[in-house]
Amino acid sequence: MTRIISLDVLNNHQNKDFLCEESPCDSSEVQLTKGKTMSFLEKLSQLFSSSSNDEAAHWVYLRCSKCGEKLRTRVNLYNDLSIEYDEGGKAANYICCKTVVGSQGCFQRLEVVLKFDSKRKLFERDISGGSFIEQEEYFGDEP
Repeated sequence: MTRIISLDVLNNHQNKDFLCEESPCDSSEVQLTKGKTMSFLEKLSQLFSSSSNDEAAHWVYLRCSKCGEKLRTRVNLYNDLSIEYDEGGKAANYICCKTVVGSQGCFQRLEVVLKFDSKRKLFERDISGGSFIEQEEYFGDEP
C-alpha cells in the first residue's frame, strides 16, 4: 500500500510530497522511498552545514600580532550588520564590529571593524591587535 505524506521542509516553508510505503514487517512503520530520501536528507544537511559559497557569509581571515595564530570569523551579511545613517537620517551603509580571541592561550583581543555599502559589499576594514591575511595564507602551511 502506498500513501503520500506531506512534510514541511525547514526554512523553506514549502510543502514537499514524498511517496512512502509501509514496511512489510510492521504495518505501523513508514519508510521514505530511496529516491526521495536523499533529496530530503540533502536539504536537511544543507540546513545545518555552512557552505563556502554561501551568499549570506563574508569570511574574514586574521593573524594575531602577539602569538601569530591564524584566525577566521564569519560575518552573516543579513544578521550581523548594523545600519549606519547619514546626517539626514537616511540609511547609508552597514557596519560590523567583531572581537576575535584565539584558542592558543595568549587571549589577545583582535578588534575588527568592517564597513559595507548598501549592497552589502565590503569597502573598508580596520583591525587592532592583529592583521588581515588572505584565505590562501590561512589554509596554507606558511607561518
